[in-house]
Amino acid sequence: MRLLIVDDDADLRATLDDALSDQHEVKMVANAFEALALCPERFDVILTDHRMPVMSGLELRQVLQERGVPVPVVLMSSDHDVGGQAAHIGFFGFLAKPFGFSQLQGILGRIARRIGRPALSPWSTAAAPRSRTTSN
Repeated sequence: MRLLIVDDDADLRATLDDALSDQHEVKMVANAFEALALCPERFDVILTDHRMPVMSGLELRQVLQERGVPVPVVLMSSDHDVGGQAAHIGFFGFLAKPFGFSQLQGILGRIARRIGRPALSPWSTAAAPRSRTTSN
């Protein structure tokens, strides 16, 4: 899938890029204005932070809706109170920071099924870390 990650936290962007780029086409941007400049309709899903300088994830979702961009948007936030509101205001899903990769995988899988794309997973057995074994 083609993913657009919008977050002002460079460490989180790097972590998500490492985890997702082997199986997905991933573009990372630091703010909502950069996201809007990229023709967001060409992505399969947008994951956006809630609190960012200048334009929040909520405002980004509103602009996308006003422009008629039909891309599913997932809100990421450490503010768990906004999670309950996310679906009511048009977000496809909510990831409470810090979130686990299984939670992210679940949301991406639901989006893949919704849009009819294969749900490739960076956490498949081929990509899973191998356990170390010791022998005597």
